[in-house]
Amino acid sequence: MLTNRPQSSHKRQQAQAVTEFIIAWPIILLAICFVVQLFWLWWAQQTLHTATQYAARTGAINHGSQQKMRMTLIGAMAGIKPQLNHEQPLVASLAAVAEQTLHYSLYGSIKVRQPTDEQFKQFSQRRWNVEQQQWVTEIPVDHYAARKAKQNNDQWAAARRLVIETQWCENLKIPLAAEFLSLIAKRRGECLLGNSAGQPQWPLNSSAEHEMLSGYRK
Repeated sequence: MLTNRPQSSHKRQQAQAVTEFIIAWPIILLAICFVVQLFWLWWAQQTLHTATQYAARTGAINHGSQQKMRMTLIGAMAGIKPQLNHEQPLVASLAAVAEQTLHYSLYGSIKVRQPTDEQFKQFSQRRWNVEQQQWVTEIPVDHYAARKAKQNNDQWAAARRLVIETQWCENLKIPLAAEFLSLIAKRRGECLLGNSAGQPQWPLNSSAEHEMLSGYRK
């Protein structure tokens, strides 16, 4: 009888260990899901921040063109996913750009915070554009009066600085974490289009500014 006690005790310890594992495993799994999902959101946020910087630079040298800033943002966000198709990298890249173009049309935006409408109204001038051979209305940056005013007028300087804000609803794909985070976003009134349609999403935001290197046009 005495020889059976260690075996019985060992079996109880094994049963206890199995029970503890069964209880702890869902918590461990949930933690892993959240870590993976949050890491992906961190990567997406860094990509959006870089893409926004590129977009602001593009706008600064292209008269604040929304179309060119949008294409730059989309092109940069297409790099959020690694291209593993080495046999046809061009096809894979074009597919990624097409996918992000559609995603932007539904879940992304670029807003120009500066120059404001009031600044444009106050500082814009009607000028003859030699390259386009037509009259344009813009906030100029490249003539003597403008350079002189920049040194003495803070409002003038502010009107010639492009400030943009980007918004992007990133798809959530990690089970458990996706449903939980999308519920939080929905309750906060963010990414409602995707979250209401059953596509879990989390809102990302970034901003950037750049001194205008070409006349700002609307």
